[in-house]
Amino acid sequence: MTLYHSRYLYTDDIELKGSNVLQILYMARKYLLEELAAKCSHYLENSLQPNNVCDILKYSIQFGEEELTKKCVTLFESKASTILESEGFINISYEALLTILKHDLLDPTQEGALIKACISWAEARKKVENKEK
Repeated sequence: MTLYHSRYLYTDDIELKGSNVLQILYMARKYLLEELAAKCSHYLENSLQPNNVCDILKYSIQFGEEELTKKCVTLFESKASTILESEGFINISYEALLTILKHDLLDPTQEGALIKACISWAEARKKVENKEK
């Protein structure tokens, strides 16, 4: 049990920050603290930016936060060109990439950029896998 967990259980109060919100969301899901999970999800929704959407999408899928996933996808749709060129996209999880590819998010003029970004993603994954061997 963490300090955050104990404090929340006794005071129903929590200080969410970018540095702790994912850890607290994990804990909230693990211990079935739905109200706390909702607070974390709300915090993440309000924190969504093109530079962090890929990371948040990964965790929203992992923790089953469907509304947060939808908001990530919506942001991706509106800021696709910026996100596709970001470091976050190169490091996106396989599941998050599939989520993006399953949605018809981009207009036809951006499909080339998506293909290029997916190739860069695959090359980066290959490098990581080769280092692990």
